[in-house]
Amino acid sequence: LDKLSISGFNQLQLHFSEDSGFRLKLNDTNITDEDGTIYDLSPCYGGSENSSKWYSENDMNEIILYAKSLNIDIVPSFDMGWILKYFEKFGTKSIDINNEKAVKFAEALADKYSKYFSSRGCHYWNVGADETYKSELAVKFVNKICNIVRENGLTPRV
Repeated sequence: LDKLSISGFNQLQLHFSEDSGFRLKLNDTNITDEDGTIYDLSPCYGGSENSSKWYSENDMNEIILYAKSLNIDIVPSFDMGWILKYFEKFGTKSIDINNEKAVKFAEALADKYSKYFSSRGCHYWNVGADETYKSELAVKFVNKICNIVRENGLTPRV
């Protein structure tokens, strides 16, 4: 962050979830979808290169505060590859957008984490949609995730 600041950068994108790990553990590890189904994300934290390391909510709070002191905005970036290893019924490398429960699960994840980052004063969210195939249904899904992010006060990027 110091080097970014010295170099005049004002944003740092943190890819905290991808196909090789899920690296941000909020204090409340549950998500609840719109049907009231609760999912515990506890088994998902970690990654292929080190299964026991991730940022805690307190760690991320400190990173965001320090970045703000340097006029750097943290931009969270998120995709579901690693999480789906633990929730295979919702897809493999990308969410099964033909599965209504899978879509609700993804929406609940986006809602919880975008609320967290918005509440800490972040302004943007990168929706990881690079594994999503092009179709009308995929566009609808990505737009829905973007709307959730917007409703939580963040500007989405895809």
